[in-house]
This record gives sequence, structure tokens and C-alpha cells, in this order.
Amino acid sequence: RIVVEDGQMRIEVRSLLDDIQRNLYLKAKAYLTEHITTVHTYDEFKDALEKTGGFIRASWCAEITCEEKIKEETGADIRLIPLKDEAVFSSCIHCGREAKCVAYFGRAY
Repeated sequence: RIVVEDGQMRIEVRSLLDDIQRNLYLKAKAYLTEHITTVHTYDEFKDALEKTGGFIRASWCAEITCEEKIKEETGADIRLIPLKDEAVFSSCIHCGREAKCVAYFGRAY
């Protein structure tokens, strides 16, 4: 129960809605962060896909043939390539060649 002084309704409602929005955003952001697994090898990739699900963050060579092979073998494909470049941290997750970018993989359910 919230008691509001006369004439303060607009201010209190706006403050309450801002708090609700902030809390929803922080909860969603924490959930997303908890469901991203960073992998360095294809075995780790497949293991994370089966055991933890969510998004898998991996270095990728940017060749469509690699993504197609990954999708064919695992059912996962690229869900996101960040707008802001992230530092490549390993060779390509699938072919082992030099990675060009970081990609986030996942399965459609």
C-alpha cells in the first residue's frame, strides 16, 4: 500500500514506474549474462550446447560455410554478431582458421 500526499500522485507514479522498469531491466540483463557460455574449442561448444543451452560465445572465421556446417552438425547457428567488435580470443570454433570476429550461437526452439 502506498500513501501519497495530495498533488504528488504524478511524481510518485512516475518514480514507481521508473523503479519497476529499472528492476525489470536489471533482472533481464542478469538472466542473459548467466546464460552465455564462452568456449574455445568445438568440443566445448557441443558440450555447452547440450548441457547448458542459452547462447554460446565463440570466435568465428566469418565464412558462411563454417556456420552452415555447425548448423548441420549441431542445429545451432549464429544468433548475434555484436555491433561493437569484441576481441577475438581463439581460432575459429569450427575450422580452426584465423577468426575474424566473435559470434553468439544458439538453437531455435
